[in-house]
Amino acid sequence: MSADIAIEELHFSFNAGERPVTLFDKLKLTVGRGETFGILGPSGCGKSTLLRIIAGVQRHWSGRIRLFEHAIVPGARFKGALRCEIQMVFQDPYASLHPLHTVERALTEPLVVHGVADAGTVALERLQEVGLSACAALSARAVRRPASARGNRAGTVTRPSIAAAR
Repeated sequence: MSADIAIEELHFSFNAGERPVTLFDKLKLTVGRGETFGILGPSGCGKSTLLRIIAGVQRHWSGRIRLFEHAIVPGARFKGALRCEIQMVFQDPYASLHPLHTVERALTEPLVVHGVADAGTVALERLQEVGLSACAALSARAVRRPASARGNRAGTVTRPSIAAAR
């Protein structure tokens, strides 16, 4: 079976004041094609840091990582197809969306940047994938800013669902 995520000998540490802290030392993780995984642990154990390393947000680590058959190099930014395949969805959906951009812009801008044809249609499909009907997506809420999105009625655009669609 080929692996979508293959991590070997991952080491990550940082300084907490004058004290060095090692979060990972020789961590090994394999996630096969089509598998789903979860990371559980107490606050501060490194769950988010591991995901930030996998997503390329945290680039200061050592070891070997392969994502979708691409070798990841510590310190380097993702390039090419891998940049489109791996995205970080931050824990706080309120902070993950630019407050001055419309929902429509938040969903279509990454698609346009990566040359996706008919970005508006693709964005509507993504909204439907996270449980938002085309009617709700096409309503005036789709052109509002994330701060005005509410989730108090079925079918309305909510900030967490916008972040998931993105």
